[in-house]
Amino acid sequence: MDNSILVKAEKREIMKIITDPFRLFGIISHINILQVFDEENKVFTTLDKINKFPKKFRVMYIFGTPDTGIKTFLGYAEGPNIIPNGVKYQGNSEDETFYWEIEIFVTERIEASNIVFNMNTIYKPKVVQKLLGKDVKELKPDFNFPDHVLKAHLIPYFKFFSGDTLLTEQQ
Repeated sequence: MDNSILVKAEKREIMKIITDPFRLFGIISHINILQVFDEENKVFTTLDKINKFPKKFRVMYIFGTPDTGIKTFLGYAEGPNIIPNGVKYQGNSEDETFYWEIEIFVTERIEASNIVFNMNTIYKPKVVQKLLGKDVKELKPDFNFPDHVLKAHLIPYFKFFSGDTLLTEQQ
């Protein structure tokens, strides 16, 4: 998936948002941070027990809606990792059936910034999950989860963030 939007906002404003995993995961809304990794003691703990901003997280992945049913599983996430003109995050489920990564690039232009989103997911449910109906339909290829994250979460957020002045949407 490779999609971009042009937003009336300065690059530094956008970078503040995308380098804050608590904020970005909230916007994506399918990732809930449960614990942060304490680099000194090599354990997951609460935010109040660490001395440096975390880059590794114990998370819960959430799929579905109250109307369709909600499925969750535990996992890990990591980021932000700073890359040229942007950030990268990645994560996986504890059972290693789900892996994801997202790169977000920001380029400043005259009176606007171009934001490019690249998201990839890999989902390989175990046979037993399929047999018991515990596989996640939102992660199957026909649902296109990366496209959903972009169109239902990221683009609307940046549209509201920039005062409904989203300039362009490119597919």
